[in-house]
Parts: sequence; C-alpha cells; structure tokens
Amino acid sequence: MEVTIVPISKIIKKGVWHYQPYSKAVRDAEAVLKQSPYPILPLAEVVESAKRGFFHSNIANQTETEGIPLIRSINITSGGLDLSSVAYISSTDDDKLHTTQVQKDDVLVSIVAIAGPINSAVYNLEQSANISQHICRLRIKNIISPYYLVSFLRSNIGQHLLQARLTGSVSRTISIQSLLQLPIICPPLRHQEQIASQVKAKKAQAARHQPRAETLQNETNQTFDQLLKEGAL
Repeated sequence: MEVTIVPISKIIKKGVWHYQPYSKAVRDAEAVLKQSPYPILPLAEVVESAKRGFFHSNIANQTETEGIPLIRSINITSGGLDLSSVAYISSTDDDKLHTTQVQKDDVLVSIVAIAGPINSAVYNLEQSANISQHICRLRIKNIISPYYLVSFLRSNIGQHLLQARLTGSVSRTISIQSLLQLPIICPPLRHQEQIASQVKAKKAQAARHQPRAETLQNETNQTFDQLLKEGAL
C-alpha cells in the first residue's frame, strides 16, 4: 500500500481531501509537465466551448430506431467511438436541444468513471448527433488537433491527471469546471499531427494482433483445463 505524507497546507491549497491527487502516479505526471519543452495550457484555452449533454428527462422518447444518434457513455470506449448500440432521438427533439448538438471533429469525453479509464473520442462523422448527460462535448480551437487531444487524454499522463479530478465514491464524476482546468501539453500543430498519426498506427497494429492474442488465450485456457483433467485421472 502506498503511503505519502502530504502537508496540510498543500491539501488546503488544492482543496481536495481524497488521496488520488497526491499519489505517486499523479506526482510523476506533474513532473512530466514541468519537464516538457512545450507550452502547457489549461484545456479551457484550447476549446471554444465545453457543454455537458442533456438530462434524459428533457425528452419524452429515446426509443427511436432512426433519426439523430444519441451518444451515451457506453458509446465512448477505449478503442474510440462505438455506435453499434447507439440510441436515437427525433429531429424535433434534436432541434430543441441545439446547445448539445455534436458536429464533426468535436471531442467527446465521458465524465463518469465507475471503474476503469475516462474514455474520450473524436466524433468523425458528417451526420450530426447529440449527447446524454454523462458526456461532455469539447468544440476545439484550431491550435490543437482533436486526434492529438484525445491521444493525450487517453495517455498515462492524461489519465492520471483526469483520475485525480474525479469526485464521488461509487459513481465517480469529473465536473466541467475541473475538466477545463486540466493541463495540456501543446506541441506545434505539425508535431501534434505526427504524434496522433503514430498513435493511430500503433492502435491499428494492436488491432491486427488482437484475434491472434484471443486465440492464444483460448488455447491457454483449454490447456489449463486439460492439465487439470489429466491430473485428476
């Protein structure tokens, strides 16, 4: 178990009384920020607007089988945007909820983390969409690549910094205000695009190996079962 002594003055300054913001992982992430050769900007300075999605009670029907996609937290995975189980709302309801509409190249962040990472994704479709209350839509400025921003948020550094800002016990959430204070390493745009491209290539490589990895795991499980049976004979 990790033990850290935190001065009371630091706790008062941060205004956070749970342990996560003072953990070794967060301290290491903050050290990387200090050593970065690139500017560090709060998220608020690289986005035009940040908007949390609407509460479900604001519309009567979310059982449409076609219409405007309603993106929920289950649609934002560690692998990106997954609309295989997307819900829909009518265009009439979408018009009423114009402040939470989503357009291409918006960054979507799941602001609830029950267990696991805080997922984010770039909305890369031409069709407009809308978001539920567990999603924050970031409409970004042209000084940052949406794909780089998502790569940063998914990185170990980004995740440690995000996790430190979660509040709650069972259902842990991050407020929009706290999210906008998140420090972002901002290389020149050209370097951002190179980084995002390399990350994309690595993910594609991992995806190609995934079926083989699953096959090996199944074979391992079968071997284990067989050894148990042979040992029982």
